[in-house]
Parts: sequence; structure tokens; C-alpha cells
Amino acid sequence: MLLPDKHLRLSESVLGFAGLVLSLIVKPITFDHLWKRVQDQQVGGSWPAAHGAENYVLALCFLFSIGSVDVTPGGELFRCG
Repeated sequence: MLLPDKHLRLSESVLGFAGLVLSLIVKPITFDHLWKRVQDQQVGGSWPAAHGAENYVLALCFLFSIGSVDVTPGGELFRCG
């Protein structure tokens, strides 16, 4: 699900997952390295819900569409503002 509702916790939604992804972008980082950091958060138990690669891409698309992340000419993701 994209948005939380009464049967879906924020951590299980793509919107909540996007918050995790954004918090892990502290300096320009490649798509693959960021995915590895996200997986480490999920495996380590820091994030209470599991998300796959599809939700990772959806979260990045959401963050890009609202202007929170952008891509350098070299292909690295970085936070805006």
C-alpha cells in the first residue's frame, strides 16, 4: 500500500518507507549503495516492516516527484534543500 490506513501501519506503507530512505541519504550515494543501507536497516531490526525492491523504487519515485531527492550527472542520489 502506498498510504497508511487503519489496517496498515506507517512503517508498512510506501510513504513511511520513503521517510526511511530519505533519512539514509546524508551525502550523494549510488542507487545500489543506498539499497544496501536500506536492507541493513531492515535486517538489523531497526525498521519494523519488510519492503522489497519494488517499494524501494516507488519510494524513490515519490521522493523525486516531491523534490526531496535528485540525481547528479554522475548518477548519485542526493537530498535537496
